Amino acid sequence: MRQFVELFFFTFRFKCAIMFPESQGKLIRMSNFYDKKLLLLKPQRIMLPLFPAKTSFDINALKPLADSIAAHGIIEPLVVRKNDFKRYELVCGHKRLKAAITVGLRRVPCVLVSADELTASLMATAENLNRKSPDYFEQAEEFKRISIRFGIEYETIAEKTGISISALLNRINLLNLSSEVRQKLSGLDESYALTVSLVPQEKQIDFINRITSLSLSPEKAKEAVKDYVFPSLFEKPEAQKETAPLRKSVSCDVRIFSNSLLKLISTLKNSGIEAYSSAVEKEDCIEYTVKIPKSKPGARTQAGAQKHINPICSFVP
Repeated sequence: MRQFVELFFFTFRFKCAIMFPESQGKLIRMSNFYDKKLLLLKPQRIMLPLFPAKTSFDINALKPLADSIAAHGIIEPLVVRKNDFKRYELVCGHKRLKAAITVGLRRVPCVLVSADELTASLMATAENLNRKSPDYFEQAEEFKRISIRFGIEYETIAEKTGISISALLNRINLLNLSSEVRQKLSGLDESYALTVSLVPQEKQIDFINRITSLSLSPEKAKEAVKDYVFPSLFEKPEAQKETAPLRKSVSCDVRIFSNSLLKLISTLKNSGIEAYSSAVEKEDCIEYTVKIPKSKPGARTQAGAQKHINPICSFVP
């Protein structure tokens, strides 16, 4: 009942702030709702993070959201934090903020959370992962930026944002594609990009043109790779025909090793062994580390369970 009353007054005061902004103070504070402080802030008081998780917006996609906000207001509050300069910094809701500014909204509802820069970056990344049409190249850049800036491994990022380590590494590998190839893949599903990454670099543009002109499904595109790529890969002198195909087929996709390693770790964990792996991308290689504790199986079960009970992004509204 208390939560219902607080929600009612939050909605009421939010509407009053829009209709009668001159009657409001500089900052409208409200009581805690679900243990989070709710605020109505002027858009100009909210500063963007130095490295926002979302950097590009489709103007055409922004208009429907702006029309909805103009008609019904912001249904889902933005998430902000107090940065080192004691200013309100946006954590989640960049698109909603831009749409609110577009329609001239005078105040926007915000949830104030206590988070440092790393936590805020992980929260924003986790929210972007749940979008209908995420920009997988942009997300890969964000994963890499977080890893380099804060010195944390990809496995930790995957755990904190709720994405599998294999999916994360697949997206990191997509950064090896040229800017021309990325532009060609714009608007296509991530599965097409992963398929194109298997094709030699000099043939990727031609392969994209073929699968788009034939309107191939992701499954058909994967099958087309075998006919398009492998025959040329196996063309070797007579003396090398027995050994070259094996080395070439194994080395053509480093993700095979990554996925095999992940399956091994999963098998060990299912057997009660708390093994885990990490991957660090370097200039000339990707360094994998597998750690198996000497303690008895199950010794870290309680700590692991506690970590899953309180995920870092559980409080994102």
